[in-house]
Amino acid sequence: MTSRLSSFLTSPQYSNARELLLTSRIKYDMLLAAAVRGYDLLIYTPTVDCDGFDLIFDDRRTLVPIQLKTVIGKTNTWEIHRKLIRPSFSSLEIFRLQSPSYGAGRGGGILLVDIKEEQGESLEISYFYCDFLIIHLFLEKIIQSKKITSFKINELKYDIIGQINGKFTLPKWAFVKAKSPEHLLALIGLSSRANGLWREYMCEFLRYKNIPNFQSPVGTEHEMREYIKEQVINLIDN
Repeated sequence: MTSRLSSFLTSPQYSNARELLLTSRIKYDMLLAAAVRGYDLLIYTPTVDCDGFDLIFDDRRTLVPIQLKTVIGKTNTWEIHRKLIRPSFSSLEIFRLQSPSYGAGRGGGILLVDIKEEQGESLEISYFYCDFLIIHLFLEKIIQSKKITSFKINELKYDIIGQINGKFTLPKWAFVKAKSPEHLLALIGLSSRANGLWREYMCEFLRYKNIPNFQSPVGTEHEMREYIKEQVINLIDN
């Protein structure tokens, strides 16, 4: 027998209330994760939906636009605005993208909320995250999955950068699962008790690979790769 909670989670008539419930839960989890780090995370809601993001996270050092997607049932692909996930103008060189400024994006991410009903009276929430830098963890084989071939990963990358506007299809395998909201903050690049330096090292790693004659003060390619791998593995739930 279908519970009332199940009906609430799946019925179109409750879509607005369901969105409010889940957004409130996400805000609570993220604010609490920031509070235990010792700061008050700022969360903004855009007034106009133009590039597909639902929330903006701001730790006063980094500002990240985020699109929310939910998993209820068997959905495993989502349509995403290219401009949301494409790197910002200042980051184009890191990814060896020689696009003009209008080809840059917002450097945002997609937060996937996996919802499971618990005995008809509570919800178990898991968070998955993806952005252009996460995709490059797969491209560089820093994190790997037997389910993902190099062809699939490259196909996804070129689907994102092949056109400036429009949408692309983002599969669930391109996401990484955060161990907790604190680990999610670090994956996104926001201040957290979990180590979030992996993003700086990953950008340095890509500069080393993609910018001719670049000399990194951080370390060798192998040292950076191993550091990034170690830090990311500590943040994700395999």
